Amino acid sequence: MFCNQPLARCRGLIHKTHTERNTKMDMMEMLKAMTDEQKAALAAALGVKATGKDTYRERTLIEITYAEKPSKSVREEMQAAGYHWNSFEKVWFAYKTEASTAFVEKHGIAKA
Repeated sequence: MFCNQPLARCRGLIHKTHTERNTKMDMMEMLKAMTDEQKAALAAALGVKATGKDTYRERTLIEITYAEKPSKSVREEMQAAGYHWNSFEKVWFAYKTEASTAFVEKHGIAKA
Protein backbone atom coordinates (compact mmCIF):
# COMPACT_ATOMS: atom_id res chain seq x y z
CA MET A 1 0.00 0.00 0.00
CA PHE A 2 1.52 3.30 -1.07
CA CYS A 3 1.04 6.28 1.21
CA ASN A 4 2.39 9.76 0.58
CA GLN A 5 1.49 10.91 4.12
CA PRO A 6 3.90 11.09 7.07
CA LEU A 7 4.94 7.65 8.33
CA ALA A 8 2.69 7.74 11.43
CA ARG A 9 -0.38 8.42 9.29
CA CYS A 10 0.57 5.62 6.88
CA ARG A 11 0.83 3.18 9.76
CA GLY A 12 -2.60 4.32 10.97
CA LEU A 13 -4.10 3.71 7.52
CA ILE A 14 -2.51 0.27 7.32
CA HIS A 15 -3.78 -0.60 10.80
CA LYS A 16 -7.27 0.65 9.95
CA THR A 17 -7.36 -1.40 6.75
CA HIS A 18 -6.08 -4.48 8.58
CA THR A 19 -8.69 -4.02 11.34
CA GLU A 20 -11.52 -3.59 8.81
CA ARG A 21 -10.40 -6.74 7.00
CA ASN A 22 -10.31 -8.71 10.27
CA THR A 23 -13.78 -7.44 11.18
CA LYS A 24 -15.15 -8.55 7.80
CA MET A 25 -13.47 -11.94 8.17
CA ASP A 26 -14.95 -12.35 11.66
CA MET A 27 -18.40 -11.48 10.32
CA MET A 28 -18.05 -14.02 7.50
CA GLU A 29 -17.08 -16.72 10.00
CA MET A 30 -20.04 -15.79 12.18
CA LEU A 31 -22.42 -16.01 9.20
CA LYS A 32 -21.05 -19.41 8.21
CA ALA A 33 -21.76 -20.72 11.72
CA MET A 34 -25.37 -19.45 11.74
CA THR A 35 -28.31 -21.70 10.95
CA ASP A 36 -30.76 -20.81 8.17
CA GLU A 37 -33.33 -19.72 10.77
CA GLN A 38 -30.82 -17.40 12.41
CA LYS A 39 -29.84 -15.93 9.02
CA ALA A 40 -33.52 -15.34 8.18
CA ALA A 41 -34.10 -13.63 11.54
CA LEU A 42 -31.04 -11.42 11.03
CA ALA A 43 -32.13 -10.51 7.51
CA ALA A 44 -35.62 -9.63 8.77
CA ALA A 45 -34.15 -7.48 11.54
CA LEU A 46 -31.96 -5.65 9.01
CA GLY A 47 -34.79 -5.34 6.49
CA VAL A 48 -33.05 -7.21 3.66
CA LYS A 49 -33.95 -10.29 1.63
CA ALA A 50 -32.45 -13.56 2.77
CA THR A 51 -32.34 -15.04 -0.74
CA GLY A 52 -29.32 -15.68 -2.91
CA LYS A 53 -30.85 -13.74 -5.81
CA ASP A 54 -29.26 -10.62 -7.18
CA THR A 55 -31.58 -7.98 -5.74
CA TYR A 56 -30.02 -5.21 -7.86
CA ARG A 57 -31.12 -7.09 -10.96
CA GLU A 58 -34.61 -7.58 -9.54
CA ARG A 59 -34.89 -3.88 -8.69
CA THR A 60 -33.64 -2.49 -11.99
CA LEU A 61 -34.68 -4.92 -14.75
CA ILE A 62 -37.85 -6.34 -16.19
CA GLU A 63 -37.36 -9.76 -17.77
CA ILE A 64 -39.90 -11.50 -20.00
CA THR A 65 -39.78 -15.06 -21.27
CA TYR A 66 -42.08 -16.57 -23.88
CA ALA A 67 -42.77 -20.25 -24.50
CA GLU A 68 -42.60 -19.56 -28.23
CA LYS A 69 -41.06 -16.78 -30.28
CA PRO A 70 -43.36 -13.72 -30.18
CA SER A 71 -44.75 -12.31 -33.40
CA LYS A 72 -42.80 -9.70 -35.32
CA SER A 73 -45.21 -6.93 -34.31
CA VAL A 74 -44.81 -7.80 -30.61
CA ARG A 75 -41.01 -7.93 -30.96
CA GLU A 76 -41.00 -4.52 -32.66
CA GLU A 77 -43.22 -3.12 -29.92
CA MET A 78 -40.88 -4.55 -27.29
CA GLN A 79 -37.85 -3.02 -28.96
CA ALA A 80 -39.62 0.34 -29.14
CA ALA A 81 -40.28 0.06 -25.39
CA GLY A 82 -36.56 -0.54 -24.75
CA TYR A 83 -36.43 -4.33 -24.51
CA HIS A 84 -33.44 -6.30 -25.76
CA TRP A 85 -33.02 -10.02 -26.44
CA ASN A 86 -30.51 -11.89 -24.28
CA SER A 87 -29.68 -14.97 -26.34
CA PHE A 88 -27.62 -16.52 -23.55
CA GLU A 89 -30.42 -16.50 -20.95
CA LYS A 90 -33.24 -16.63 -23.56
CA VAL A 91 -35.10 -13.63 -22.10
CA TRP A 92 -36.23 -10.21 -23.22
CA PHE A 93 -35.05 -7.57 -20.74
CA ALA A 94 -35.29 -3.82 -20.20
CA TYR A 95 -34.48 -1.37 -17.46
CA LYS A 96 -37.55 -0.34 -15.50
CA THR A 97 -38.84 2.75 -17.23
CA GLU A 98 -42.29 4.12 -17.96
CA ALA A 99 -42.25 2.58 -21.45
CA SER A 100 -41.10 -0.89 -20.36
CA THR A 101 -43.57 -0.97 -17.47
CA ALA A 102 -46.39 0.21 -19.75
CA PHE A 103 -45.65 -2.64 -22.16
CA VAL A 104 -46.00 -5.19 -19.34
CA GLU A 105 -49.26 -3.62 -18.15
CA LYS A 106 -50.68 -3.35 -21.67
CA HIS A 107 -50.08 -7.03 -22.43
CA GLY A 108 -51.11 -8.27 -19.00
CA ILE A 109 -47.83 -10.05 -18.34
CA ALA A 110 -47.82 -11.45 -14.81
CA LYS A 111 -44.78 -11.32 -12.56
CA ALA A 112 -43.36 -14.80 -12.01
